[in-house]
Amino acid sequence: MDHSNTDKNMTDMKELTYTRHASRVTGHSPISWTVEYRGIRLINRETKKMLLLPYPEAALWDMITGNIQLERIIPVISAVTHMDKKDTEIWIKNTVSQWEEGNWLV
Repeated sequence: MDHSNTDKNMTDMKELTYTRHASRVTGHSPISWTVEYRGIRLINRETKKMLLLPYPEAALWDMITGNIQLERIIPVISAVTHMDKKDTEIWIKNTVSQWEEGNWLV
């Protein structure tokens, strides 16, 4: 699948407000994100790095940035991924750790 049309619109980070098939960019400095049909695209405006989060990572990102408590996130992600709640909690912690290591969560 060719995604070059989507990424061409993202070359000038200062002017970035929309991407093809995406919602308006939202976020807190320096990380912004946009919801796309393939998931959520994270954008670090300082480093110009981008990271595409497919589902279920996109759902987790949405809930975390929406200040949803972990106790409410676990059953939702468990249902989406068909993992038991213990495995879901481990997956969430590992995923959040990766985002912290990559400086996506600030």
